[in-house]
Amino acid sequence: MRYQSCSAFVFVLGVALLGTQGCAPKPAEEALEHTVRKVPAETPAPIAESPAAKAVDDALEAKQDFERALNENLERLDEEIRELQTKVANLKETGKTEWTEKMTDLDAKRKTAETKLDEIRKSSGEAWKHLRDGARKAREELEQALRKAVREF
Repeated sequence: MRYQSCSAFVFVLGVALLGTQGCAPKPAEEALEHTVRKVPAETPAPIAESPAAKAVDDALEAKQDFERALNENLERLDEEIRELQTKVANLKETGKTEWTEKMTDLDAKRKTAETKLDEIRKSSGEAWKHLRDGARKAREELEQALRKAVREF
């Protein structure tokens, strides 16, 4: 029996030791060193461009390209109209009346094309695309009328 009580004592002692093992305070963890990464104010983080923003930028660029091309085309046609006006001004009175009417028609077509260009300049967003075909048509009519007048002259 002596051994039994001794075994029981060892058993109880082992359980007690195991039980206190879980209750023992854990060793203190080393303190973490915090570092702050400084970012200069003049270099903002890049912002990812959304597909919608890119579409708006592309549409604006297309509008500006169209405006620029139409304006350059009208300026070139203006130069040709001025040359034709100079020739008409030098005509004798008999042909001058007919050509003055043709020049008035050219001027009206030029004003229509300029009005269309102004509408496009003032439009916003996608609205300019609806005006684009009208502006192209006005420019083409002006160019055709000018070509016809130059051939007839």
